[in-house]
Amino acid sequence: MSIKLKKVISLFIFFWFVFSFFMSQSALGISDNDSKKAIIIVMDFIDVADLIEADTPNLDKLLEESALGLMNVRAKNRNPSSSYMSIGSGLKIGTVPNAELSFNSNEDITVLPYVFARQNATVKAQNLYAVFTGQTPPPEGVVNIYIEMLKNTSSKYKPPYEPGQIGKIARENGLTVAVVGNADTISILNRNIALLAMDENGKVPLGNVSQDLIQVNPLVLGGVETDHQAMLSYIKRYLPLSDILFIDLGDTSRVEIDSINAAPDIIKKQRQQALERDDRLLGQILSLLNLDQTMLIIMSPNPHKQMIEEGNLGLTPIIVHYPEGQKGLLSSPTTRREGIVAGADIIPSIFAYFDSQIIPDNQGMQVIKQSSTLEDLKNQLDFFKNLRAHRLPLNITFMVWAVILILWGFIMVINKKESLYPWLEKIIFATLSIPVVFLFISFTGYQSLFISIILTLALAWLLALAFCQLGTNREQGLFILTSATSLLLIGDILAGSPLMLNSPLGSDVIAGGRFYGIGNDYMGILIASTVVATALAIKRLKPKSRLNIILASLPLFIASIAIGYPKLGANVGGFIASLFTWGVFILVMTQDKLNIKKISAAALLSVLVVIAIASLDAFLNPNPSHAGKAIQNLLAGGSQAFFSIIRIKLGIVANTISQSVWTLVLLLEILILIWVQIRKKDIIKSIKKEYPYISKTINILITAAIVVFAVNDTGVIAASFILLYAIALYWLTLIKIDQVKSYAN
Repeated sequence: MSIKLKKVISLFIFFWFVFSFFMSQSALGISDNDSKKAIIIVMDFIDVADLIEADTPNLDKLLEESALGLMNVRAKNRNPSSSYMSIGSGLKIGTVPNAELSFNSNEDITVLPYVFARQNATVKAQNLYAVFTGQTPPPEGVVNIYIEMLKNTSSKYKPPYEPGQIGKIARENGLTVAVVGNADTISILNRNIALLAMDENGKVPLGNVSQDLIQVNPLVLGGVETDHQAMLSYIKRYLPLSDILFIDLGDTSRVEIDSINAAPDIIKKQRQQALERDDRLLGQILSLLNLDQTMLIIMSPNPHKQMIEEGNLGLTPIIVHYPEGQKGLLSSPTTRREGIVAGADIIPSIFAYFDSQIIPDNQGMQVIKQSSTLEDLKNQLDFFKNLRAHRLPLNITFMVWAVILILWGFIMVINKKESLYPWLEKIIFATLSIPVVFLFISFTGYQSLFISIILTLALAWLLALAFCQLGTNREQGLFILTSATSLLLIGDILAGSPLMLNSPLGSDVIAGGRFYGIGNDYMGILIASTVVATALAIKRLKPKSRLNIILASLPLFIASIAIGYPKLGANVGGFIASLFTWGVFILVMTQDKLNIKKISAAALLSVLVVIAIASLDAFLNPNPSHAGKAIQNLLAGGSQAFFSIIRIKLGIVANTISQSVWTLVLLLEILILIWVQIRKKDIIKSIKKEYPYISKTINILITAAIVVFAVNDTGVIAASFILLYAIALYWLTLIKIDQVKSYAN
């Protein structure tokens, strides 16, 4: 054989080995270590204050070029696994006990609740998994033994969901997922981290969640701690093989799991020490990463016990490092609020980073570039906790004044105590001024409940005195008050609802029911105040033609758009109710007689308009509002999704009726209105004859309250506010009638 031929053969063999090596890497799903990576690190059961107090130099350095925020998960039950499952499925759900029990495929199992318990024998996890599922387990991966139970539970959930969305979407996008770590204690297995990484079949392609990653330490809560060297060994092993790597540092979870055995000050000290151990491990992990090619998420899916006792049921810290090193506050289309994201944002954020075609554009977390520190985040969290603590007492204060307004007027109607009329007028204006005062009370920071209540009452009373000084005609004062209320609320919605959201009648960020737009409380107030202001304006303008009356009623249409437009108020039920109210307003004010046919037509038109706008939102908006998402769910789930939504709404209605303080007010209002209609028909006739516009306005408000109650899941509160305006109109008009009679005599 010639030398030249030998060289050719040698080069051929060399290139064949090189080609074979890269082909084998590809076949094994091995990723280039310099390609894009997403690393999700869990330090569970920690608060922002814990991060501030602990000595965490590695985390502090990372924060210099990272974005931070508060994450709301708020799963459907208090099972810690439910938070992981909610994040992993992108929905707020509740899971079953033992959901956290995942194992390495080749791991030996001696005890498995409800399934297997033998002291002198073992069974391989992969064998049990194959028996339960009929599927082949990953040879070097992790399996969830209870996946069939989880799938069965998820199929019966309302609405149903599919577990393991992160793993499923990753597989469909050709991305490899791995998981390392656990939160096992000396006596309990806790592998919740696998719920994030697994696919819909309960499989993670690569990983280690076994007790090889922990070491015994009787002096820490839980009896064991994370073995840093073992963790680093497996992280080094799986980092080049995976695109998405989940890591559970474990120690802070163990403190919470075993906290029942320790005093409060010991728990706090142990949590701080666990955080500091985690930080040392974090520093070593960071040294392995190419941060120019890595999205790093550090999060805490669950609040610890002390946080819950302080009123924080679900806002935990989250830190995100992007390759660009973006520093600032996190936000998202889910929340539309600076510094606040939701657990549902994790999935779209991960796959948007990988440019996944499954996830629409512009979804997931975003960074608002502004100065932000952990101290700033703590101040924001303290504000939300203070607001939550003040919400019920301030609502009760408002409710008490509403009851006084209703009963004082009732007594006046029976006894004709004209000497009390001036006081009733002031109470009416003070009560209707409280929603306006609530818009600005947040500037106090809710530092003192006593100051908040006194300030609310004082400002409302001062406004009442001012309105009562506008001459003997109280209509002028009422027109100014309701117009100001309507304009303030519409303006606030256009500005992103900063005043409403932080008021006692706004949304509860900690509960996570609504993060943006207008809630049902202020929705009812906006409808009622706009109806009254528009009716009084029409009375003053006295338009003759139907067209002029329709033009004069445009404030109601504007309020409807503000309430229902997806990028503004985004309140579907309020949109239906306000559009219907606008239609009824036009019919009544143009002297058209109401009948079932006209009311049905107005209702149908309102629903069709809402469906049309919601459909556009669903198909054209990459980040649809609640209405758009509802349309998407209906199209995906059909009749089953429709009935699921109805059942959920009915459940919320029942819960609101049974628990809201405003239910009593609504019942009292209904009883008073029925009593007036039955026992005081002469009053109704007098108002209808002498003040027809007021009579029409009251009828419109009553109709609006009925519709609001019918189409909103928390319509009890909105309906009670609307009827409050109707009763206030009754009492003010009766005072005026009696005063006119007195002057005539």
